Amino acid sequence: MGFVIKPLILWEETPQWHRAIAEPMAIPQTHPLAHLAGYESGLLVWYEDIGPQLYTGLGGGALPTAAALVADLLSSTTWTPRPPLIEPWQSYRAEHAMDAYFLRIILARQSDSLRTCVECLERANVLIQRFETTLHEPTRTLEVVGLTEAVPDQTMADALNGLRRQSAVQTIQAFRVPAVFRWDPSRVFRTGSTPPGVGSRR
Repeated sequence: MGFVIKPLILWEETPQWHRAIAEPMAIPQTHPLAHLAGYESGLLVWYEDIGPQLYTGLGGGALPTAAALVADLLSSTTWTPRPPLIEPWQSYRAEHAMDAYFLRIILARQSDSLRTCVECLERANVLIQRFETTLHEPTRTLEVVGLTEAVPDQTMADALNGLRRQSAVQTIQAFRVPAVFRWDPSRVFRTGSTPPGVGSRR
C-alpha cells in the first residue's frame, strides 16, 4: 500500500480549536519522515507563505540528550514566562478531527468474510479508498490492508467496535493518516534555516 508506521506527535491549530496527538501513525513511503531511522528525529513545520519545511537531526542517544540538557540549563537563566492568552482556545472536541485511516485486518478464510467486513465498515459510514488482500495458506487466513476516506474519530471508533464483533475477524490494526501527510514532496525545504521572506508559522 506504500505506507510505513512511525511514532509521531501531531499538532494542529485553527482560530477556533487545536489538537495534539501522540501515537503511531501511517505515512506514505515518499514522505521524508518515513526515512528517518535509529536516533534520527524530524520536525515538519508548515509555513503560511511557503508550505512545509523539514528539520532533521539526532534526537536520541547519550550525546544528543546531554547536549540538549546543557542547552536547557544555559537558557534557563534568561527565560521569561509567556503571558496568558487573552482569549483561550476552545476545548478540542473529537468531532473536529477528520482523518483517513490505514487498516490492517486478519480474517478467517471464509467465503463471505471480506464482503462482511466491507459491509460492516460501510454501515458505519466508513468508505474504503483502496485495499489489497493477501491469502496466507499455512494459517488459512486472509490479510486485508486498506486506506479509508477521512472520517471523524468517533465514526472510526464505532466502525472498529463493529468489526470486533464479527466472528471472522481475528486481528484489527488502525493507524491514523492525517491530511498533513498527503502532500507534494517536491515542495519541502530540507535546509536547517528559514528561507528569506517567510511569514508567521502555523
